[in-house]
Amino acid sequence: MDTQIDPPLEPESGDDLEDADVAQLREQIRTLSQGRKDDQETLKLILEQLATLAAAQGAQQNTIRSIRSIERDDTSTTGSQDRPLKYSKKQPDPAPLSNGVDPTFESWKLQIQGKFRVNADHFEDEEAKMLYLFNRTTGDAQKHLQPRYDNESQVRFTTAQEMIQHLAAIYVNPNKVRDARYDYNRLMMKPGQPFVEFQTQFLHLAGEAQTPAENLRLDLYDKLTTQMQEKLAVHLRTLDSFAELSACCLSLDSELRRIATQLD
Repeated sequence: MDTQIDPPLEPESGDDLEDADVAQLREQIRTLSQGRKDDQETLKLILEQLATLAAAQGAQQNTIRSIRSIERDDTSTTGSQDRPLKYSKKQPDPAPLSNGVDPTFESWKLQIQGKFRVNADHFEDEEAKMLYLFNRTTGDAQKHLQPRYDNESQVRFTTAQEMIQHLAAIYVNPNKVRDARYDYNRLMMKPGQPFVEFQTQFLHLAGEAQTPAENLRLDLYDKLTTQMQEKLAVHLRTLDSFAELSACCLSLDSELRRIATQLD
């Protein structure tokens, strides 16, 4: 039996190999191209996102700058008009009023009124003034205020001035002027009394007695010691004002004291 032998396989031709290589290369090129295209798309997307973020940040910065500019303008204009840039210098607190003796009601009242006037920017409203005034009283004076300062009072104070007037009705002598005129009329300078001391008493009583200013010059002369009147008598007509007469009295008093010291 004859055995049939198949012919050997022939190798692929060079053209077939070439076609396979080209196809492979083309596939690689296509893959690379596609990858590059994807990278470009990704890069483009990233650039667009960066541009969006940059624009947003720029807008935010502009907004912040605008807000700060408005705040500066508001501080320099409306802010300076609505509130003081600096509080007035705090004045000392008056000693608390207790029984109207030390301090006297008149002295305490003037200090309180001065505090309200000079430090007006320290008190937000009338209620703040009322609280401050209440705290500047103690003892009997505070007891007089307490019933009408209480929140439950039917006739509660509404202003600090009302509180002052309420205390004035208690501590101010209704015959104050009359009593002062009596003491003023009786006042005389004592021998050996320093003129400065006497003048202080004279002016105080003159003010309390509401003595007219035009009466002060001759009233002062009439109340001097006889020794001083004798020295001033010839000059009285030329000393035509209270200030000139009191200045001359002060000089004369100093000279008389110096002479008295030398004689001793």
